[in-house]
Amino acid sequence: MNQNEDINRRRFFRLRLPEDAMLKATIFGQTYDVIEVAELSLCVTSRNVRHRSRHCKGVVYWSDGSGSDFTGELGHRNHSGRAILNVQGITTKDIVNETRRLIARYPLGEW
Repeated sequence: MNQNEDINRRRFFRLRLPEDAMLKATIFGQTYDVIEVAELSLCVTSRNVRHRSRHCKGVVYWSDGSGSDFTGELGHRNHSGRAILNVQGITTKDIVNETRRLIARYPLGEW
């Protein structure tokens, strides 16, 4: 892998959540567990996500009780759930703050 590929791979923060610390997301009134969250995507545990013409709108709830409204497009299914892509509304600051809360809760290497 050359240096440019390495830079592009790390362009966005991505946070995989421990099983006992999954976040919740509400999409069109239905609540889902969040497996992974990034600035431009999130992955929920259900393979069947409510949508309107492949567009999703909802709120992801952070472990401190706050929430971020987001919109996105229904993405691919995978073995553990469903991806929502091209997400708008989740910021780098949100992900860094959640990472800090997880590090405080779990010693490094235990999740």
